[in-house]
Amino acid sequence: MGKMSRKEVLERFEEAVYTAKRLPPVIIPGCKAAWPDIIYTPLEILQQEKRPIKLRPSSEQLSRLDEVLSWTPLLTELERKLIWYKAQRKPWKFICTALGISKSSGNEKLNKALDYLSDRIERL
Repeated sequence: MGKMSRKEVLERFEEAVYTAKRLPPVIIPGCKAAWPDIIYTPLEILQQEKRPIKLRPSSEQLSRLDEVLSWTPLLTELERKLIWYKAQRKPWKFICTALGISKSSGNEKLNKALDYLSDRIERL
């Protein structure tokens, strides 16, 4: 694999966030509601709004998600949080408040972390 730019690395993290959101929910076995099932009449079924189809991530997207998750141990905790917040497209005001840093130092740390990752990915 060739050297990835900062933008490409951040795009991979953004795709990982998108893929993780599309994963099926975790259901704990044996944990169920005590309410009885509701039986609808055919007329009620016709009047209900159609549920949107949830598309599941493809195997390629899951493998890229796994690859991105394998990169995270290479970073410090602050760098991890910073990159994941940016991948979730959180505003700088939120990031700065959550991490206790200024916007300029956050941007600098983000660029350093993305450069470090792109160098490490090239060597893998």
